Order: sequence, then structure tokens, then C-alpha cells
Amino acid sequence: MIMSRLTRSAGRIVTAEDLWRYAWGSAKPLNSESLHVYVYRLRNKLTPFKLQIETMVNVGYRLAIDVSERREAVKKEKLSHRLTRMTQIKNINISPESRVWRRLSVADTLTLQMVSYSF
Repeated sequence: MIMSRLTRSAGRIVTAEDLWRYAWGSAKPLNSESLHVYVYRLRNKLTPFKLQIETMVNVGYRLAIDVSERREAVKKEKLSHRLTRMTQIKNINISPESRVWRRLSVADTLTLQMVSYSF
């Protein structure tokens, strides 16, 4: 329940009281020590997934996601897709006068040139 509440507001601070109420309801009073132990255990389970729960002293907790690795993966995926597209265009042997060729950006044409040299 704690993880569910933190993921709903990833990157934003969730107060300790809000986490406690979400997990245990309003029937039990806030026990910050118990909450701290549960968050500590969650942290240990989340480290392999590049997720981090940050403690905001006297305020609450925040789920921080390491987006730098995800950005790099997306860049590599886009480059792979572009190279695949370029090799397909090269294999089709589109002439520079065709409409498809004119739609290619400068980066695409440079990539196409690099692909043609690599084969």
C-alpha cells in the first residue's frame, strides 16, 4: 500500500500522515517509527530496479526514479529504429528524386550515408 501511494505521486512529496492513512486507515494513530521501518524495507527491495525512496525530514517521503538510464535506452532504441529504416530504404534503392527521399531529414541522410559505407 505504501508503494502504491508513492507511485501515484512519483517525484512529489507524500506526507508521512498521508502514507499512514492510506496504508492503515485513520483508525490507528501515526507511528512514524513503524512507517520508517516499512520504508527502509521497501528501499532495500527497490534498489535493483533503480527506484529510490527519499526521506524529506519532518515532511514525508518521495519516490525518485532514475530516468537517466531510461533516457539512454530510449535514445538507443530510436537510433536502432532509424538505422533499420535507413537500411530498408537502402535495400529498396530509392532514388534521390523520389518523395520519400525528400522527406528525410539531414540527420537521416547522414545516417543513410553511414549505413551505406558500413556494408
